[in-house]
Amino acid sequence: MKLHELQKGEKAVVKGLPSDQILRERLHSFGIFKESHLEVKEVSLVKATLVVALNQSLMILRSSEAESIEVEKLVS
Repeated sequence: MKLHELQKGEKAVVKGLPSDQILRERLHSFGIFKESHLEVKEVSLVKATLVVALNQSLMILRSSEAESIEVEKLVS
């Protein structure tokens, strides 16, 4: 499943990153790598952006960026 498919409060593990080198480097600069644990904190009304927690940091991702991140949803 893709990161943009998750709802507020859901957690996931990153399983795949985009092939686009520039976007991959941008995600790496945020600390997003394969096997990173993420939690969706907020989703905008039209799902244009997502607020994602990684460790002690919050970041905002565009929906187009979140669509390129393959994740495995964690069951609470």
